[in-house]
Amino acid sequence: MRRARRSSDLPKFGYHVSAQGGPALAVRRAAELGLDCMQLFTTSPRTWGFGELSDEAVAEFRAARAEFGIAPAVVHTIYLINLASEDEEIRSRGIHAISEDLLRADRLGCEYVVTHLGSARNLPDWQARRKCALGLNRVLRRAEGTSPMLLLENSAGGGRVIGRDFAELVRIALDCRYTDRIGFCVDSAHSLQAGHDVRTVAGIDALIAPIADDMGLERLRVVHLNDSRTAMGSNHDRHEHLGMGALGRDGVRAWLHHPALRRLPYILETPIEGEGDDARNLRRARQLAR
Repeated sequence: MRRARRSSDLPKFGYHVSAQGGPALAVRRAAELGLDCMQLFTTSPRTWGFGELSDEAVAEFRAARAEFGIAPAVVHTIYLINLASEDEEIRSRGIHAISEDLLRADRLGCEYVVTHLGSARNLPDWQARRKCALGLNRVLRRAEGTSPMLLLENSAGGGRVIGRDFAELVRIALDCRYTDRIGFCVDSAHSLQAGHDVRTVAGIDALIAPIADDMGLERLRVVHLNDSRTAMGSNHDRHEHLGMGALGRDGVRAWLHHPALRRLPYILETPIEGEGDDARNLRRARQLAR
């Protein structure tokens, strides 16, 4: 099985693929879909536990990536993380989970680890940001010497979730002692859901301006390309098939033709509700990118 060669004038496209059965199988699933890049979990996203990652599994993953040329590979952290939690056990578990994924991603040879930071809940915004920055210091100190960059992802903004805009995420990154190891992942659906009108190139420019102004656009490394099942400003995170949601075909096209984003890998997290949904969304993304 050999992956078809990507047209040089198109961006790189990937999907979040299942690692059930082992990480090497995730690479093979990506190759079968014809992906250029990929995203995966290294453990169940809804539990705190991390199973064993054997030397054999690592070697098989690295060999499969080399065989099929899948790059970059992105690890996504679990859903339970809250670095701003007032419950120190939950906060410590989140710190352990992110650092563990950085360590595992390093062993696997993955380039990035993407994470959300959690919710401020009852805390003032400044205090939640401070707790996140201190938590990231602990994460990156524990994972010192690893090569993957840690990417902070923007959120849909509901329930005082941290990262509804990049001004907040940039402030957290700049307050961290290890700023040089932090980058960003932008999600098209979350951006719209948080109230940013990102259906045009100008709207996307306004969204990512804090990164460009304060840290440099080279810190933006991955795009999560998703349409939204909920309206702009809903603060409700529901993904939709490309071109069929509130972002729409023209909005998706704006993301695919934005000059600062087109150089980045686009990872799809669109719904898989029936057989072939992933292939159809991938095909639509490539058509709209032309």
